[in-house]
Amino acid sequence: MTAPPIAQHRTLRPFSVFMAFILMVGLSVVSATSVFAGTLTAASWAVSNNQAGATAVNYSYSFTTATADSIATITFVLSSGTLAGTPTIVVAYGVGAGSVALTLGTTLTYTVTAPVAIGAGIPIFIEFGGLTNPSSGTFTTAITTANATPATIDSISPGPSITFSSTNTAESVVVAQSLTFTEDTTSFTLEMDPSLPATADRTRNINLSVKTNANSGYTLTVSDLATHLQGAAAGHPTIAQVSAGKAGAKAWPGAPATGY
Repeated sequence: MTAPPIAQHRTLRPFSVFMAFILMVGLSVVSATSVFAGTLTAASWAVSNNQAGATAVNYSYSFTTATADSIATITFVLSSGTLAGTPTIVVAYGVGAGSVALTLGTTLTYTVTAPVAIGAGIPIFIEFGGLTNPSSGTFTTAITTANATPATIDSISPGPSITFSSTNTAESVVVAQSLTFTEDTTSFTLEMDPSLPATADRTRNINLSVKTNANSGYTLTVSDLATHLQGAAAGHPTIAQVSAGKAGAKAWPGAPATGY
């Protein structure tokens, strides 16, 4: 009389184990997806003209990365409404050169031609031109960066917002970008100290300050040119290097008579 319940128990047990395995796999997938996605910060969206239905409008987006990865695509998805026009790339800072496409009337996709590694905390600024605004209303843009897999790197949703209106127009004024360099020392004199050894090093630190009004900043590269220092005379002649180091130091004046 006990045989049927035993048979029934043996039939259900493998099914229960299988279902538990499915649930465990599902939970693992959800967890893995949430670990790798970061949140973009300092996200903004500006338009050159907020008149509903206006044409030839520039859309400017800026944000800061949260996760280090190689960005292959960046998508900008309008919450509702319909975008039109043929988008162009006006400028792109902080990310490699690429192309843009408008799909479904809501999605701008910036595709990087040659993705390279971009660190966390890097500001990115992209401006598109040639767009036609949607109808009146307030809209948001969700922004997502992805690698070549493709897999989401960082995102922000709903993202920054813009209000388009048929009764008023707000213009965004573009301020020319500027970059200035200043240093705290214009000249200095090194005086001989008889108490020091003949080969002692004497140094002076010179601080260089760089300022810019660009929202996305600049990347500054400093290098020692192969031609070394150049003079202010006509043709900017090269000021020759007297020696490569203390081992080859020469008495002054020596050959060449001018140098550094």
